[in-house]
Parts: sequence; C-alpha cells; structure tokens
Amino acid sequence: MSEVASTKTKNRTFKGRYLYCFIDAANANQAFDIPPVPVPGVEGNNRVYTVVEGKVAAVVSNSPVVRYPVTRPSLLAHERILEYVMQRMTTLPVKYGTVANSEAELRNDMLLARQEELVALLERFRNRVEVSVKALWQRERIFGEIVQQPHIAELKAKAAANPQSQNDMIEIGQAVERALEEARETDTARILAYLSPLAVEVKLNPITLEMLVINAAFLVDNEREAEFDQAVNALDDEFGERLTLKYAGPLPPFNFMSLNLNKEEE
Repeated sequence: MSEVASTKTKNRTFKGRYLYCFIDAANANQAFDIPPVPVPGVEGNNRVYTVVEGKVAAVVSNSPVVRYPVTRPSLLAHERILEYVMQRMTTLPVKYGTVANSEAELRNDMLLARQEELVALLERFRNRVEVSVKALWQRERIFGEIVQQPHIAELKAKAAANPQSQNDMIEIGQAVERALEEARETDTARILAYLSPLAVEVKLNPITLEMLVINAAFLVDNEREAEFDQAVNALDDEFGERLTLKYAGPLPPFNFMSLNLNKEEE
C-alpha cells in the first residue's frame, strides 16, 4: 500500500480505494448509506460501496492515493462506518488511513492473494465482538493502603528520624513501587477471575499510567455479551470505592487481528 503527500484537488475520479473493512461476499449487496471518511483537500464525499472477489468483499470508497492526516473528524468518520457495518454483519476492521493504489491492487493483492486468510478470520470472528475494560485505582485509596503496610511504615519512621538521608527516601520510593506492582498483579487476577471465563480470548495491553491496573481486550460471543456486561457491573459494585472501571463495546476485533496490508511495513 503506497502513500504520498496529499494535494488539494477537485478531481472526483479517484484511482485509489480507501479501505474500511472486509466482510463476507454474501453480505456485499447490502446498501451502505453513510458518508465516507473526508478526502483531504477535496470538497464533497464519495459513496461507500463493496468490491467482491470470491467469498470476501471489501467495504471501500474512492480516494486519491494520499496519506490521510490523523484528525478527530476523520477518525470518527472511519469509526462510524466500522460501527455501522459491524452492527449488521461480521467485520474485519482495517486501520484508519489504509488506501489501495487502485481497484486492481485491491482485488489482486488483497482479496485474491489473501483470500484464504480473510475467510479464516471472518470465520474466527463470526458472531463475536471485542469489548475493552480498563481499571484505574483511586489514587488516595491505593496509596493509603500502601503506606499502612508494616514494611513501608517502618521505612517512613526511619526516614523521619533521619530527614537528611536521601538513601532512606530512595528506599521508600522503591518499596512503594514494588507494592504498587504487587497490588496490580493481585487486582488484575481478581478482575480476570470475573471476566475471563466469559470470553473466548483475552489480550492484556501495556500499562501506560501509574494508576492503571489493567488494560484488557476481551473477545466475546454475541450470546454472552449481556452476561459480560453484568459481570462488569458486579465488578464495579465490589471494587467501586477502590477502582474506576472504563468499559467500551461492542467494538471491531482490532486487538485480536494481525492482518497487515501495508507492504512497506512487512
């Protein structure tokens, strides 16, 4: 998939194809009455439609071959189309900004060359959705628990008796960091004990914030989504004074896909 710098144009005959997702060819005749991602530097919109090869179809709109800027309106437009399609059929999402150089490239290098892989992925995610769960500690609550631990309380008393000692302060900081990690492991295990039995697969994403306990994606059968919702509510009831839960879904299964369509990234 090549990309070049965008240029301002009013040309409505675009050779490129902007990709949103892949679906079963059997669903390709459904109408997609939704506006596409805005084209950089171009007024107006192209329609969203399908390109079919074999058992798979791509949901696309015509596009110049450009590098799409990451803007909130464009990201929301891309997500809105994915949501629209996902509500109606099994969907393999494609990351924002993916453009095929031509319809021929889309057909030959993706739909035909990757046919077996795409069919297998569609089957894997059939009647399943992704849901996201993040849990964050209440800062005052977790630090209040940690400073009451005997070892840390002892270190604090030692530092108070010798306020000039930098080594004591460093030791306290290291002890608090270890205690946070131990608490994270314990709380993560408790959360997963609630939710993992209801999921087909679980993916733990990196911890990027000090107060973040867990950042997880769950692949859930459609028929168990309501049960999963209830489990999240039960978690909130039990840990609400200690944790803030952030729950999102249903979502396309981005976290469980490894489909790479960009040649320069392979």
